[in-house]
Amino acid sequence: MKKKIIISFLAICLCVISLFGLVGCKTPLNMPNSLSVTSNGGAVVRVGDYIYFTNGFVKTADLKYGDNRKNITQGAIYRVKVEINKALEYDDKGNMKGAEKIADNIGGFSSLNLFVYDEYLYYSTPLSTPDKQGNGQFGRTVIKQIKLNGESDRDIYTTNSSSPITWAVYKLGGQVVIGVLDGENLVSINVTTNKSNTLAQKVSSVVFPKVQEYNPASSTSNLTAGEQAVYYTRTDDAINGNAIYKANLKTLEGNDNPQINANNGSEYKVVDYKTDGLLGKLYYTVTEQGSTNYFGTTVNENGEVLSSQTSETTQYTTLAYEQVDFILNPRDEAIAIYKNSQDKKEVLLVNYIQTTKISDSEISILAIRDNFIYGYNSNNQLVKIGLDAEHKTTVIANFENEKDENDKEIEDGKDAFYSAGIDTDKLNKNLFVDFDGDYMYFFRNYKNNDGKESIYLARVNVNSSEEQASEVETVGQMEESHKYVISETASEE
Repeated sequence: MKKKIIISFLAICLCVISLFGLVGCKTPLNMPNSLSVTSNGGAVVRVGDYIYFTNGFVKTADLKYGDNRKNITQGAIYRVKVEINKALEYDDKGNMKGAEKIADNIGGFSSLNLFVYDEYLYYSTPLSTPDKQGNGQFGRTVIKQIKLNGESDRDIYTTNSSSPITWAVYKLGGQVVIGVLDGENLVSINVTTNKSNTLAQKVSSVVFPKVQEYNPASSTSNLTAGEQAVYYTRTDDAINGNAIYKANLKTLEGNDNPQINANNGSEYKVVDYKTDGLLGKLYYTVTEQGSTNYFGTTVNENGEVLSSQTSETTQYTTLAYEQVDFILNPRDEAIAIYKNSQDKKEVLLVNYIQTTKISDSEISILAIRDNFIYGYNSNNQLVKIGLDAEHKTTVIANFENEKDENDKEIEDGKDAFYSAGIDTDKLNKNLFVDFDGDYMYFFRNYKNNDGKESIYLARVNVNSSEEQASEVETVGQMEESHKYVISETASEE
C-alpha cells in the first residue's frame, strides 16, 4: 500500500514541477474519427476529419541551440479539424481557430515529410543535440514517430549525413518500413522490429514508390512487387560512370545486377516512377558530355525494367532549345520550359510524336497533378492549365490585388500580411507544394511591419470556377513577431 501511495505522490510532484518549466504533463488530444489517410508524404496529410501540417518553414542555418526543443510555433507540427470545401476560421487576432499542436519539434524544413499509418504520424526534424565539441548538428535529420493524439514521441532513425534526405514510409505485410537516402547510403528501417539495413552504398539518386493513400480497413499491405520497388543509381567501380539498380522494400534486399547498364562516362539519375496497373514506368536522365536527355522505360509486374526491348523506351528530349527544364507528367509526356529569344519562359507539351505549345503566358510551374499544370504567371495569378487538347487556363487565385496596410477590409487577419506574390526561389518547389484532393498547399513569404520575412503555409481550393477565383487561406498559427499589424492612426484636428 505504501508503494502505491509513493508512486501516486511522485506523479503529482512531477506535474507540480511542470509549473516551473521542468517537466510537463501533457493531456492527450482526441484521436481522429477515422484513420483513412490521403496525401501521405509532404507538408500536409489528411487523416479522417483532420489535416496534419507543418506550421511554416525554417532554415536550419538560422537555428541556435535550444531552438528545436520546446515552445516552438513556426515549423512545428499542428493539426486542425476541417470540413471539405469549408473555409478555415480565424479569431479577431488572426489566429486559426481549432489548431492543436501535435509535436513540439520542427517539421517544416528542407527534409520535411509527413506520413500516417494506423495511429501514428511519422515526421522528420533537425537533430537538436550538439556534438562533443558543443557544435550544433542541425544539418543531420531525425525521423520520429508520434501518436496522432500527440503521445509517445520517439526517435526512429538519425542520419549520419548533414545533407537533406529523401525518405518515405510504407506498411508492408503488417509491418512499417522506412526507406531513406542518408548521404550516399540507401537505408531501410523496419519500425516494427527496430532493425535497419544498408541496401546500397555510393548512391547518387533514388526514387521511392508513391503510396499516398492508406486505409486500415482495406489491405494496402499487399502491394505488387513493382509497387515495392525502389530504383536508384550508384557508382559502378567496373565502369566509368554509374548505373540504375533496384531494391525491394519488403524483402529489404538490394540487387547487384543493374536494371539499366551505364554507358562509358555517362551519368544516370532516376527522377520518377509511376505505376499503372501491373505495369509501371521508370523515368530517368542520362548526362553525357554536358548534354542531358530524359527517358521513360516500362517495367513489368515484378518491377524489372524492360530495357532490352527498345520499343518500351521513350526519349523525350529531342528539342534543340537552350536552357530547357523538363518535368514529367502523369500522361506519359513531358513538360518543357525554355527561354525564347525574347528571354521569355514558354511551356511546351512534349511526347515522342509531337511538341505542342500550351500557354501564351509566361508560367513558373509549381506542380503537375493529375491532368493539370499548376503555376503562377507574370500577373501574379495562380493558375491551372489542362493537359487535354484544349489546354484551358483557369485562374484559381489572384495575388495582384492583395491589400496593403492602409486597407481596412483585411482586419479579420486572414490576409493581413504584406506579400509581393508567391516566392519559391528560397524553397525546393517539388518538396513544398502539396495536395489533398481538394486543396493545393504551398509555402509563401509574409512580411511584418518591419519588413521581416517569415514563411508559412497557405492553401487554395483547386476546384475554383473560371468566374470566381478561390480565396488564399493561411494555414497555421503565426508567431506574434511575424504578423503584420494594421495600426489605426488618429486623424489630427
